[in-house]
Amino acid sequence: MVYKKYIPYLFLAIIAGVAFFIYNPFPLYFQSDDFTHIAWSRESIFFQDNAFRPVCDASIMLDYFLFGKNAWGYHLTNLFLHVIASILGSLLSYIFCKKYFPVIIDKKLFACTCGILFFIYASHSEAVFWILGRSAILGAIFSFLFLWAYLQKYKARKFIIIYIVAFLLALLSYESSWVLPLFCVVGYFFEKEKSRWKHLAVVFSMFLLVFVVRYFFIHQVLGAYEGEDLLRGEWAVLATRFSLLVMRSFLPWYKENIIAFYGLGSLLVVWLFLFIILKNEKRKAILFILLFLISLLPYLSLGIDTNGVEGERFLYLPTFFSCFLLLLVLFAVQARKILKGCWFLLFCFFQLRVLHVNGANQQFAGMTVKQILAAIDQLPADQQILVEDLPQCQYGALIFRSGLPEALSWLVDERKAENISIISNRSEVLPLEVPYNTKNFSADSSGKVRLVFKEKALQVFK
Repeated sequence: MVYKKYIPYLFLAIIAGVAFFIYNPFPLYFQSDDFTHIAWSRESIFFQDNAFRPVCDASIMLDYFLFGKNAWGYHLTNLFLHVIASILGSLLSYIFCKKYFPVIIDKKLFACTCGILFFIYASHSEAVFWILGRSAILGAIFSFLFLWAYLQKYKARKFIIIYIVAFLLALLSYESSWVLPLFCVVGYFFEKEKSRWKHLAVVFSMFLLVFVVRYFFIHQVLGAYEGEDLLRGEWAVLATRFSLLVMRSFLPWYKENIIAFYGLGSLLVVWLFLFIILKNEKRKAILFILLFLISLLPYLSLGIDTNGVEGERFLYLPTFFSCFLLLLVLFAVQARKILKGCWFLLFCFFQLRVLHVNGANQQFAGMTVKQILAAIDQLPADQQILVEDLPQCQYGALIFRSGLPEALSWLVDERKAENISIISNRSEVLPLEVPYNTKNFSADSSGKVRLVFKEKALQVFK
């Protein structure tokens, strides 16, 4: 019957609806670095902390003028951008199917499924739930747009204009776009047109030009933050981090490192299975595995947390290829549709479950920030405050690794920002207990007050 072909789309819509519920931006709040960077953006400072991401900085500045101190507005923008990235990822996967995988019969269903899977992918939680994580989303949006236009550059001149503009915006958004010229080099060997070298020359010329501009503004090309171990030649460390980045692109964070080995082993089995079932498409499958591995290169020196979500924003672009490869196996395997559908639903349930856990941790971190600020607000303006074991994060969801004085200055009282001293920070591997007790308190004396953050509650000593 005709209506049966719409059943998969109905399930995809339900899955997306559940993800929208989990992504709910309204319970979220500002966290840690947000207070520093929002302050800079509202002052129109576009080159912050030796970072060259003016597109992201401009978006934060626009949010400030629209939403001010209402955190939900910034998070709503993140969710809106994530939707755009997922749609563009769907369009890009359709182009990939048409160009490289004619063996896939229902290319529209494949593209739509890829977009939904990318939308609900649990490893995107940091990029979506954390305001400053949007730099990864913006970088991916313009990277997807670039690839979509670049693959169609021979059809019309408008695609050339689009890929040039998109590439510039991607480079001005996030360092994940640095791999795009390498993508073009890989694609060069899969094209037959004689003029393909001209487009490759255009891309590399633009890339070098932006690097010159980057050096002019921030006086560095590769800083200590994103390239310290690379500059020092710590190859063993880089290899370990690369392995963890590969594994974390397919599996969520965990507490026991032994899972990494099982994850990598499972991944190798999946890829081997991929080669077997694709038969004549093996060479093209290798292309996408290569693109996936290349997409991880900008983060070698940064690595990723295996005990929380911190660093998952680095996976935002690479996980598009993770989704594509996983679906390539699903669509190419010879099995009944009902079995493949059940496997996909089970996998989606797993992603949504992890996404829900990550979202709960982010909400808890934001709520803890709000409670801490409310508690300090009860103190006299001239009170000297000493802070001990200030919580930094909750399973990677940032609380106050930085930004406490800036938060007080912006949301509470500038005088309290001047009178607070942070003595020590709580270990990041010791999360707070849920719920966390930060009851409001007051101090009448003009002496110093010590705020000590324990596992279950904030303790006050006068």
